[in-house]
Amino acid sequence: MRVLVVDDELVTRLAVAESLEDLGNVYTVEPANSGDEGWAKIRKTNYSVVVIDCEVPGMSGLKLAKAVREFSPDTAVVLMAAHGTAELRETVLRQGIAGYVDKPFTMHQMREIIERAVGRADNRGAHHSGAHPVQPSMHRLLEVLLADTRARCVLLMTSAGYAVDAVGRTRDLHVPIVDALITANFAAAAELARLLGNRSDFKASHHQGPDCNIYTHRVNKDLLLAVVFGPESTSGAVWLFAKRAADALASVFADQPSTVKFGGDLATPIEAELDQLFDTRRQ
Repeated sequence: MRVLVVDDELVTRLAVAESLEDLGNVYTVEPANSGDEGWAKIRKTNYSVVVIDCEVPGMSGLKLAKAVREFSPDTAVVLMAAHGTAELRETVLRQGIAGYVDKPFTMHQMREIIERAVGRADNRGAHHSGAHPVQPSMHRLLEVLLADTRARCVLLMTSAGYAVDAVGRTRDLHVPIVDALITANFAAAAELARLLGNRSDFKASHHQGPDCNIYTHRVNKDLLLAVVFGPESTSGAVWLFAKRAADALASVFADQPSTVKFGGDLATPIEAELDQLFDTRRQ
């Protein structure tokens, strides 16, 4: 099945592709940087799903969604929005759009909404080729950690910097940048560990500030667990419960094949995102 992702942000396009990789060769994901480019591709190629950012440059996301519905009624449309409103959700229902997701989203959320959009959610196990989706037990572990620590949010990410799942208050948090910075921090710490003669990488890091703190613990070579918390939480409790949660998450994955393709070529997009962030701040 072909999936077209219409968004000018490279990180978003890669995150959608990453969310579908555990399904094997079921989906082929193609990018479009603007509404106009997306519309040109849609007129030439038959797509099963088109994922559209509402604020994409050129032809607007809503206009493109309506055009797709009229041009190819069998194509499922999923809309993304960084600032969703009640009016937008009403438009989604009125136009018969198959799905809607707020940005930032997790890979689990995007995978579920795409599978629902094409009517595959109830039968997805037949297409995983032995891989497992994000487990409900994993999400529950994050929820328990959030409650135990009274944290603001808990993030689970790949070692390449992409969100796997998240709980808590993330609406005002730029999750892709936060994940990229946490990943970069762990990459630097790993190099420091080698320079100091450690036989393995550091297991955790703690950044403390007057208003907000981040404690990060490595789950395994593929996953990082981060707790974002304020003065209302105690560092000792965060350390204790995060370590327990990381151990429990490691057990969930111990006997399972990896659900996501980690590392590799994803390092380059993350570096580009960080370069863009810091270049903007220097101006």
